[in-house]
Amino acid sequence: MIIDSETHPIGINNRGEVMNFCAKLLMYMDQRGVDAACVLPAPVMGCNVAGRIIEQATKIAPKRLIPWCRLFYREPVLPNPWTLSPSLEEEKERALEELEEMLKSGVFKGVGELDFTETGCEDPRDSVKMFYPFMDIVAKFKVPVHFHTGFGKGPWMYYDPMLFDTIADRYPEIPLIIGHSGGMLPHFGEVCFALAVRYDNVFLQVANIDLIMCESGRRLFKKFIRKALKTFRVGAEKLIFGSDIRPSELVGDTPEARRREGVASMTIEVLKEVKMSEQELLLILGDNLKKLLKI
Repeated sequence: MIIDSETHPIGINNRGEVMNFCAKLLMYMDQRGVDAACVLPAPVMGCNVAGRIIEQATKIAPKRLIPWCRLFYREPVLPNPWTLSPSLEEEKERALEELEEMLKSGVFKGVGELDFTETGCEDPRDSVKMFYPFMDIVAKFKVPVHFHTGFGKGPWMYYDPMLFDTIADRYPEIPLIIGHSGGMLPHFGEVCFALAVRYDNVFLQVANIDLIMCESGRRLFKKFIRKALKTFRVGAEKLIFGSDIRPSELVGDTPEARRREGVASMTIEVLKEVKMSEQELLLILGDNLKKLLKI
């Protein structure tokens, strides 16, 4: 069973209207042999939408589209340029209550995609502490939490996977998914390996559109996977497939959107090019995530 750990079929247009491309996502999945997909709202994509929108959108295929929730359940807002505001502190009590309500419903199988820029803290180490009350709630339900790392708008210090160190130590019962494996960049990639070795609850997600889209990037991608497979206490058991497919790739009609629309199948094919056993490949493509999501 192939499960895509990260898709973003819901977005917001320039008029503030919700764009729901879940039907397009299902067609995309059929074309590329993907059995199920996690539907995540993404703070960095202008998709900070309410959990109820994700819940309703995924009802068209409840066995194939897996809803995730996140913080800040506001009405949809226009995408904004990179900024450290608004601070999570401004709506902390409301956000805490709604997160617990969402997870208590049993509908949402995970929390994410979260981002260390969204707390409003200038020092990302303070940002980590801001997430503790939310992680306290997640700990009651033990669902996976996905954080964006490696690349994004703003300074790199907000995307450093080392920020997971204290969270992983403090919450051993929560599966932590390091999105994009720190971008698989040389330094960040090594940090990801170290965290996966140190903590049983840390998993490395391998969605990386930038690398998959070019030959030199694919070589780096495969080098990262090969090293992960050989690293003590990492291996296939700690790797999770994802595509990071977005609305622009599902319906876009620009050369860049058309170039990137095959990211899911291309990532699967590149993974198959890495020498590993069939069992290891199945773990990466879906079995690991299926266990974490308890489906």
